[in-house]
Amino acid sequence: MTAFSGPAPSVVVPLGSKSDLDHRDAIACDLEKFGLSYESRFASAPRVTTYLLEMLRAYQNDGQPRVYITVAGRSNALAGSSMQIPITR
Repeated sequence: MTAFSGPAPSVVVPLGSKSDLDHRDAIACDLEKFGLSYESRFASAPRVTTYLLEMLRAYQNDGQPRVYITVAGRSNALAGSSMQIPITR
């Protein structure tokens, strides 16, 4: 395993709803083990698309390295967004 020499990316965990909190908690536990900072945001792509895209755009424009771990039944909606972020399905 090669060490990453740049600043550690922060992790953004968009959640579709409060019912996704158990999944977020499991993700958060692993992120903390690796010393990665994270923040959770409620942003259901089908319900608040504009808000979600504005949130992602703000993250993209601040220049900080980010990793997005989406937790939602329809998280695949990010793949069709107009953002220039890598999406893994």
